[in-house]
Amino acid sequence: MSNLDNLLPYGFALIVAVPFVILLRQFVFQFIKLNILNSKNNVLQLLHKTLENSPNVSLQEFKTLFLMGYMDGEDYISDTIQNLRNEISSII
Repeated sequence: MSNLDNLLPYGFALIVAVPFVILLRQFVFQFIKLNILNSKNNVLQLLHKTLENSPNVSLQEFKTLFLMGYMDGEDYISDTIQNLRNEISSII
């Protein structure tokens, strides 16, 4: 019985820590999904769209067209950061 009494604080700490670990895991996966995958996919779609719209251009012209499209388009990184802020405020 004394062995069980010695382990009781560890069991209590484990019960308290599990919800925090689960929330941390959800935040990390949401961060990876929002701040990395969505931004990368948006940039890749922009690259693909630029390539389809101008198939016979030099590399220098393609880079110029891509940068012009990127500057005129949405700001993917700030949108991702704003989505992360919204997720954090919904968790808290």
